Amino acid sequence: KVFDQNGEAHQAYVRERSALMAMRTSRLVPYLKAYSDVGGFLVMELEQGTPLFGPKNKLREDDLAYRIGTWIAHFDTLAPAHATSDNWFSYLKKFGGALGGRRIDAAQQVLSDIPLCGLALARNDGALQDFVMRPNGGLIVCDFEQATLRPRGWDYMMAYQALLHWFPGNANSVLAAFHDGFSQFHRGALIAEELSVVAHTLFRAEAA
Repeated sequence: KVFDQNGEAHQAYVRERSALMAMRTSRLVPYLKAYSDVGGFLVMELEQGTPLFGPKNKLREDDLAYRIGTWIAHFDTLAPAHATSDNWFSYLKKFGGALGGRRIDAAQQVLSDIPLCGLALARNDGALQDFVMRPNGGLIVCDFEQATLRPRGWDYMMAYQALLHWFPGNANSVLAAFHDGFSQFHRGALIAEELSVVAHTLFRAEAA
């Protein structure tokens, strides 16, 4: 994967290179074989698989969502992280009006009661088209140009909102399956029910 040498493209290269290096042995991301900071390119092991949102994928919507939930659970469990003390209201207020300030303010009491469980490497991208299913059924994700440190559970919330956009007519079933996949495989202090509250608040704020 070759990146342009201008400022923003170089930053995208650095983010992706760093994320792939950090998760190199996880089997959740493409295996990084080599890279060049001077040339701005990454050499990754070729993966055989089917795009999760491609025409060849015959999975039911809830099965698809469940698998995404399991990938996010495994990624969050293995991602580099460090402790922090804060709550979701204080964190989201740092973004100002970009996330829909009125809705965030209206949910202050609820969001203030949900603590952050640390900061961790997050994919920070809601594009579900980047999920690929291996022949054995496991998932791999192919794009980390937006990767950065975010509160643990950030990728859960981005996928939650993306699933709402993709499957508005079957949202309850899809989100329940997503929740179950995450809850079954996550190891740590995150509570999926709390993350869903934050995710739905963000979804309503951005929609407004």
